[in-house]
Amino acid sequence: AMVGLISGQIPGGGSGLLELLMKAGAHPYVHISSLAIEVLSKLLSLDASFPARLLPLLQHRAIIPYVLHGPAPSLAASTTSGVDFCEFENFRQNILAEALIACYEQNPSYYMDSCTSAVEEFCSSSATVEVSFQLEAALFCLTAVAITVNGPSKKEGQGEGNHNDQLSRCTKALATKPVFLPANPLALAQLNRFLGMYGSWYTSHAPVPALDVAFELSVSTINMSGTAFSDEEPASEMLKEMEISPFSEAAKATRILLTRSPRHFTALHAVSSLGGAWETTYIACNRGMLTIEDREEICKGICAVVASFPGSQREKPYHAFALPVVECLHAMTKEADNAKNNTDGKFAAIIPRLADEVRLLSTMVKCFTAAVQKNRTQMHMAQNGSYESALQPSVGLLKKLWPCLTHVATNYAGVRV
Repeated sequence: AMVGLISGQIPGGGSGLLELLMKAGAHPYVHISSLAIEVLSKLLSLDASFPARLLPLLQHRAIIPYVLHGPAPSLAASTTSGVDFCEFENFRQNILAEALIACYEQNPSYYMDSCTSAVEEFCSSSATVEVSFQLEAALFCLTAVAITVNGPSKKEGQGEGNHNDQLSRCTKALATKPVFLPANPLALAQLNRFLGMYGSWYTSHAPVPALDVAFELSVSTINMSGTAFSDEEPASEMLKEMEISPFSEAAKATRILLTRSPRHFTALHAVSSLGGAWETTYIACNRGMLTIEDREEICKGICAVVASFPGSQREKPYHAFALPVVECLHAMTKEADNAKNNTDGKFAAIIPRLADEVRLLSTMVKCFTAAVQKNRTQMHMAQNGSYESALQPSVGLLKKLWPCLTHVATNYAGVRV
């Protein structure tokens, strides 16, 4: 029946039924289009030319419904697609993503060329906020197949190495930093998810300038977390509806890039950028824009970079990296001491933050130690020095903080808020 449908040989007009399915797949209501797309995706393997016909439909369905209130966009899934935003995202992540993967598997080059051309078009200097949703959809189509592209069971024509040209073009287009990105947290999140999902390409196959662009994009997003999307901005409402955060995705992307290619980022300008982003995470944390998990992601990446310095040069950047943690621990401990007998609720807000800083310190020491150990196994001992001397920065840091940590453990270890 499927073969007859694609060839038009079904009695009564198979081609007419196929046209009906295509129209249903393009229907704005998700409950209708999802049924048709499930059937259409099963036809892809029966006709080599069908991906070229189906992919534009799938790319269009990937665009999240929105409305514009003046220059500011807002999500409008329920009014145009018959489902709320979370249900639409579920449709994209499952039914639509499976169809996109099937499209890619049948014709990898056509798929990547089409998505790349879309990214280039939507990153043009004349692009508007409306176009940001189309860019988000194009990036979604690329990230939807990333695991298949990188997977162990790649077929002929698949794999990151076969898509160097397309991924380089995407990166070059994204390097322009379209002006609408700060107004659309959804597009910003998808951009950083793209960087993370193709992190292995950036660190293994990409030309160095492309890796630098990916790093700059992810770090600049982290820097935005200190000021962007305040309650007064219309985009803040969109951010509240989203299941993903642009800053969480940026933290993951940064960790992937730094841990996969740590020595590349020991250059002075890269270390300086990381230092600024790390300080911004404290402002973002106070604004509620970064979780402790996000901060740990960034911390792990920076630890890998610092551990890649020669042994004699690690201590200075390590202590500079640790300084905000040290200062915050002391400040939170002092605030907890001053507030513990108050009844205004301030103490209950301080303790979780104090616990987070202790957790971050633990992550820092643990990840730095693991990174040094990894470097030690990759280098000769004569080059890397003794293991004990390599860990000296962490030992010195803990000695410096020991009175504070002992005070916290003695007074607040059993506190529940």
